[in-house]
Amino acid sequence: MFEIINKFTFIGLIIVYSIGTTPTIATEDVTEVDAKKTSSTLISIRDITPIKNSMNKEEAEKAIHDFFQTEVLIEENELYSEDIARQEFVRSNAIGRSFELITMKDGTQWVPAFDGLQRFLGALYLKKAIEHHNINDFRVVETKFMMKNLEEDIVISVKKLLDEPLKNIYTINSNNFISLSRYVGDEKLTLDYNCNLINLRYLTGFMDFAGNANLRILKGDNKVTVIDTEYRSFSSDVLEWSQEVESDIGGTKFTFSINS
Repeated sequence: MFEIINKFTFIGLIIVYSIGTTPTIATEDVTEVDAKKTSSTLISIRDITPIKNSMNKEEAEKAIHDFFQTEVLIEENELYSEDIARQEFVRSNAIGRSFELITMKDGTQWVPAFDGLQRFLGALYLKKAIEHHNINDFRVVETKFMMKNLEEDIVISVKKLLDEPLKNIYTINSNNFISLSRYVGDEKLTLDYNCNLINLRYLTGFMDFAGNANLRILKGDNKVTVIDTEYRSFSSDVLEWSQEVESDIGGTKFTFSINS
């Protein structure tokens, strides 16, 4: 069972955080971040992270703080361990994959991923990109997170620019979180199904289409659901290589200091 904490300090600021409430800044005002891009701004794979290549450490720190405050730590994104009704390992068929399935008290079912927050962040980006580019034949699977232990400091790590995956992008992750994707069945899209994968790949950077393993079509639905939004499911090959010299941001860790 997870305990509910009343507040935690992040980058010298106190964020009030509890179930059913949106985090707010208690010690000083934070400039509101416009989460929506204007129609003249093209969303690209770089928007999978709040950090831009030209930022110094202080700018990156603030960007992460604002991003978590406005887009991550909100009630609709979180699931809680006390709401779990059942956990089990299931197999799709006699020779299929085995995976953990979590059933919540409300009857919804979720597949957990224990590689930190990256699948939640990948799904958050892909949802925005699909909506921005009006890609009407695809949707991203509903993805949320669960916090492992609210008594521990939350550490946000920044990947180095030259590291895989997504070279030339400062992606972030935290092992204090578990990402959970809504279970939408295990029937893969047939290889002859007509959908514009090239368009999705070019506009969003999502490229994990091998054997349609990460594509689902629900009965009576006219949209393809994309699952498995870890960073390795995306490619940054469509980007022009940055000429900027990597600063000391890559490899940096920012910490939430938790106070009870």
